[in-house]
Amino acid sequence: MTRYDLDSGVGETVLDNGLTVLTLERHAAPVVSVQIWYRVGSADEPLGATGMAHFLEHLMFKGTDRYARGEIDRITLKLGGSNNAGTYKDWTQYYFNLASDRWETALEIEANRMTNLALDPREFEAERKVVLEELQMGRDSPWGELDETIESIAFSSHPYRHPVIGWRSDVERVARETVRAFYEKFYTPRNATLVIVGDFDTRAALGKVIRHFGAVPAGPELAPGKRFEPAQNGERRITVRRDTELDRLEIVYHSGRSGDADEAVRDVIEGLLVGNSWARLRRRLVEEDSAVTFVTAVNDARRDPGLFWIWTELRPGADRAAVESAIHEETARLASEEVGADELARAKKKILSDLVFRHATAERAAEDLGQMACEADWRDVGRAPDRIRAVTAADVRRVAEAIFAPANRTVGWALPRGDGPAGKKPPRRPRRARARGAPGGTGVAVRLAPTVVALPNGLTLLLARNTTVPVTAISAWVDGGRLREGKPGLAHLTGEYLAKGAGEKSARELADRLASLGADVTTRGTGLSARCLSEDADGVIPIVGDLLMRASFPEGELSKLRGRVLSQIRADRDDPEELVIREFHRAVFRGHPYMNPSRGTEESVAALTREDVVDHYRRHFVPGNTVIAVVSDRPTEEIESLLATTFGGWTGDNPLHRTLPAVAPTKPEVLRFERDIDQVQIALGHRGVRRRDPDWYALLVMDYVLGMGPGFTDRLSRTLRDRDGLAYDVQASIAGSADRERGRFLAYIATSAGQRDRAIRGIRREIDAIREELVTAEELADAKAYLTGSFVFSYETAEQLAGRLVDLHRLGLGFDYPARFAERIGAVTREDVLRVAKKHLQPTHLVTVIVGPTER
Repeated sequence: MTRYDLDSGVGETVLDNGLTVLTLERHAAPVVSVQIWYRVGSADEPLGATGMAHFLEHLMFKGTDRYARGEIDRITLKLGGSNNAGTYKDWTQYYFNLASDRWETALEIEANRMTNLALDPREFEAERKVVLEELQMGRDSPWGELDETIESIAFSSHPYRHPVIGWRSDVERVARETVRAFYEKFYTPRNATLVIVGDFDTRAALGKVIRHFGAVPAGPELAPGKRFEPAQNGERRITVRRDTELDRLEIVYHSGRSGDADEAVRDVIEGLLVGNSWARLRRRLVEEDSAVTFVTAVNDARRDPGLFWIWTELRPGADRAAVESAIHEETARLASEEVGADELARAKKKILSDLVFRHATAERAAEDLGQMACEADWRDVGRAPDRIRAVTAADVRRVAEAIFAPANRTVGWALPRGDGPAGKKPPRRPRRARARGAPGGTGVAVRLAPTVVALPNGLTLLLARNTTVPVTAISAWVDGGRLREGKPGLAHLTGEYLAKGAGEKSARELADRLASLGADVTTRGTGLSARCLSEDADGVIPIVGDLLMRASFPEGELSKLRGRVLSQIRADRDDPEELVIREFHRAVFRGHPYMNPSRGTEESVAALTREDVVDHYRRHFVPGNTVIAVVSDRPTEEIESLLATTFGGWTGDNPLHRTLPAVAPTKPEVLRFERDIDQVQIALGHRGVRRRDPDWYALLVMDYVLGMGPGFTDRLSRTLRDRDGLAYDVQASIAGSADRERGRFLAYIATSAGQRDRAIRGIRREIDAIREELVTAEELADAKAYLTGSFVFSYETAEQLAGRLVDLHRLGLGFDYPARFAERIGAVTREDVLRVAKKHLQPTHLVTVIVGPTER
C-alpha cells in the first residue's frame, strides 16, 4: 500500500504564554481551517455543576467586550465562511473555515473571546433555555435516554458518568458566577492548542498568531485532576422504557486511553467486528440471523480509559436473549481464537484507507490533530498508520480478552413501554452542536473541465482529476429512483439488494474483496457510489461494473432484506423528527411518488417480490439510462480505458418512463400525532419549485435570509432561537429540495409543548414579513457573500466532485454552472427576493404537522 503521511509537515510552536500552535500547510485548495482546542470538557466539571463546558460552548457566541451577540456569526457570514463548536468529555473545540486571504479574522475572534467573554446576565438566561431545549431534544430521540443512562451506570465514580450536556437539574440552577470561574480557570493559552491547516505560509502565520495571542495572560497552572474509576468486578445491567416500537441494545466495556500502546489494536478489533457488511457481528446478526436492522461499534478512547461501545436495533419479534448472546459469543471468540491472516489484513487495509479518506479536507486533518493534542499527543495522528500495520493476531486476542471479559461489561436495553422484561446512530463524539450550512471558502469561481465520453452503448462517462489525496471516487447514477418505481419502496429495495451478489461473487465474497481493497461501496436505487485508494481502482471498478450490470439477486436474500426494511420503517416512526417529516410529505405530495417514504410503506414493502426487483433492475439499469463520474489523481486516459473495458459490452434498451401525476395545490390543514415525549416537533409548508425554475437563485438567497443562514444569522434563528430561546434548531427552506420535480417549502422547529403556539405564530410572522417588505440591503449582501464564498467547498474532495458532476449532468445545468454561480447570485436584488417570496411562499396553503404531546 502506498504510504501517505498524515502529519507530514506539521510544525509545533509554543508561545511564551504556553499556547501550543500546530501548523500544517496544504496548498491544494485556497482555504484555511483554524481551530482552537481547550483541554476541558464535561469530565472537568464539579458535581452539581455538570454541563458547564457545553453551556460555555453556547455562551462563547453570545458576546464579548468587542463582539455583540450574534456578531461573530455575522462576521463569518460576510466573509463567506463557517464557524462551529463542539464539546466532549475531555475537550471543547471551536473552529473557523475561511478563505486563505481572510482567515486572520478567526485569530482576532478567538484571542478576544479567550479572555473577554461578556456573560451578560440576560443572554445567560436566554441561552440556558436553549440548552434545556437541546437536552430534551436528545432525550426524546429513540436512543437518547439509553445513551445517557448506560454511561452513568458503567462509570461508578469517574466524571465520565455525567452526560456532556449535563444533568437537567444542574443546567437549570448553575449560577453565572460559577460558569465565569470555570471559564477563567480553563479557557487560557496554557490550556489550549491552536491548529491551523490549509493554504498559508507558516512563518507569516506565526507572526499573526503572536500578534493576536502573544499578550494574552497564560492563566493558572492546572494540576492534572485526580480522576479515578475502580475496576469493574461484575456485569451491570439497566433497562429503560420508551414510547417506541423497537427494542434497542447497547453494551459498553471499559477499555483504554487515547494514544496508549493498544489503541491501534482496539481500532482493529472494531474493524473485525463491524468494519464491513460481512465483519463478524454484521455477518452474524444482520446477514445470517436477520435479527437486527444494524449493529455497529466504536472504540471511544479518551484521556482516561474510555469505553468500547456496541449497539444494535432489533427487528420486530427478534429474540432479545439470542441477540445479546450472539454478541457475547462473537466477542468471546475474538478473545479465545486468533484471527486469520486474511481477515486481519482486510480489517487493517480498510482502517488505513479510511484514514486517507478522512484527511481529504483541511478541517478533518486539523480536527484529528486538535483532538489528539487534548487527549494524548498530536504526534499520534502520524503514528497511527504504522501502529495499525504492526497489529498482530496475538495482539487482537490479548486485548479482546481484557476488554470483553463478562465482568467488564454494562448492558443496557431500551424497550417499549408495557412490554415484558428484557432477555443510525452516530459515534459518541458530538462535534456539530450549532451551525448549519456549508463550510466557507473563496468567492472565486469554480471552473470544471471534465472529460465527457459517450460510449457507443449510450453510457455517459464524466472524468476529472483531483490530486489532493491519492483517492479515486466513483458516482454512478441510474434514473431509476422513487419517480420511476411502480410500487412504493421498490427502488430502495432494489438498491439494498444490489450488494447481495453480482457476477460470480456472493455477497460475502464481494464484501471480502472490497475490504481487502480498503474500498467503500454504497448501493442505492439510483445506482451507487464508491471510493478507494487510487492504486486499487483497477480492482474496484470491475466490481462496480458487476453490481451495475450483473447483479444476481439471490432468492434467499429477499425475506431478510424485506424484513430489515420493514424494521427500518418502524424505527423511523420511533424518531419524532423522522415522523413529522414523513407525515408532512404524505400531506403535501398527495398523489405523487414523493408522498411515500423512500423506503416505502409497511404494506407496499411486504408485498414486493423478487420478480418486482429483477424487472425494475432490468428496465432501468441499462447504459443509456446511466451516468458514471470518476474523479481520481490518476491520469484521465488510464481511467477512461479502464471504464471502457469494463462497461463497453453493457447492453439494454432505454426505459419508457411513465408520466408522473399532476398534484393539486396544497390545502391548508393541521395534522396532530400524539407521542409521549416532552418536546413537540413542528413542520409547516407546502409544495416547492423545480431546480430549473428561473426564480431558483433568488429563492436560494431568500432561504439564507429567512431560515438557512449559518450559525444564527437568519431571521428565524435570530428571533425564535437566539432572542426568544424557544428552540435549539429552527430552519426554513424552499430551494434546497428543488430537483427535476417540484420540491417543498418546509419550516421546522422543535420546542417545548407549552411554547407550541408561540413557535408557530413566530414562523408565520417571519414568512409574512419576508413577503410584505424588502429585505434590508445588509441582509441581501450578507446572504450573497456567504453563498458565493462558501460555494467552493462543495467541490473540495474527490467524492464531492464526482457527485457534483453527476448532478450538473442530470439536472441539465451545464458544467459551466460553477463558474456562473457567483454571477447569478450577485445579480439577485432586494426586489427579486420580495417578488419570489410573494410568488412562491403561500401562507394560506400551509400544511402544519405536529408530533408530540399535542393535548398539552
